[in-house]
Amino acid sequence: MLGLPGGRSASFCLGVVRQRRALSPFGRTRVKITEKPQGEVMILQLSGKIMGGEDHELFHSQIKTLINEGYVDVVLNMGKVNWINSTGLGVLVSGYHTLKKNGGQMRICDVSGRIDNILNVTQLKLVFETYDNEAAALASLGHTG
Repeated sequence: MLGLPGGRSASFCLGVVRQRRALSPFGRTRVKITEKPQGEVMILQLSGKIMGGEDHELFHSQIKTLINEGYVDVVLNMGKVNWINSTGLGVLVSGYHTLKKNGGQMRICDVSGRIDNILNVTQLKLVFETYDNEAAALASLGHTG
């Protein structure tokens, strides 16, 4: 485990999968992000709650790091996200715009019915392309891996 500013931590496993977490003010994990490279596309497996604050700092920092490493196309697998609020939606929008500004794209997959409903009600389905699974999201980016 590697300590990062703001109480965040990162663990590195064989240089392939990286995990990062944002902590609540009480030290409990809110969002966990695991990276899984698929060729030129990075899949980010999100789990837990996405609520802004530390989550925004963690996510935005991770997106910037990915861009610096050459990953501008990102798939967010949200199958393990159990909660997102309006600030959390802003976190996703910010990441989307940062990738787009750098010539990249973001896809979202494996959303729960509840989160899909939130994306519909907020009309963010007009911004984000969502897919049932990782394979479909990767195919939409031209990746067949």
